[in-house]
Amino acid sequence: GWWWTDEDHEEFARWADREALGFFTALAHHLPYGETSYKKRPVPAGCRERAFINIGYGETRGIDVYGHYGPTIGPSRLEKTVAFLVQQQADGFLAYSEGLCDDVNKVLVAGLGAKSYETSDELLRAYAARYLGGVEAAWSAWLSRMGRVDTVDPVEARSRFDEITTSSRPSWRLRALAEKLNMRESDAAVRSETTWN
Repeated sequence: GWWWTDEDHEEFARWADREALGFFTALAHHLPYGETSYKKRPVPAGCRERAFINIGYGETRGIDVYGHYGPTIGPSRLEKTVAFLVQQQADGFLAYSEGLCDDVNKVLVAGLGAKSYETSDELLRAYAARYLGGVEAAWSAWLSRMGRVDTVDPVEARSRFDEITTSSRPSWRLRALAEKLNMRESDAAVRSETTWN
């Protein structure tokens, strides 16, 4: 149901029940950018409900989409989304991915969806222990803040990153996070200019 309207859902459910009863076994409801729940809409008879979760952006769409500012990180958004699916007794979800840029979000939806972890904080700590090394609680806090990269204070983020990485292991994931911070610093420098040069 990606980008389907209310009318699309109604027409499809009516058509399926009339012309293809029992053929459609599941429907993935679309979650628009920034939304953590889907609107209840009609589905064909016997059709299980799922969600189409876009993991290619951070907490909000903004500038942090599809890896343009490095790894996308949306712990709060994805935790709320999975909690909604559990509340709805949804059958599952489809995680829409555009590559390695959403590695952290892949882990978030997988771990929370499988109920291997109760919270995104718990999961980010496990992610740090497995892939980054260093102080897991500090990593979880830093990663969570970077989910809203456009509001992050680049000076504070750099200070914390440099502190955390003193005990981290080199990896492509660590390099990608370093580049996310570089992008934030560069963006802040450009935006601080009063005239275009």
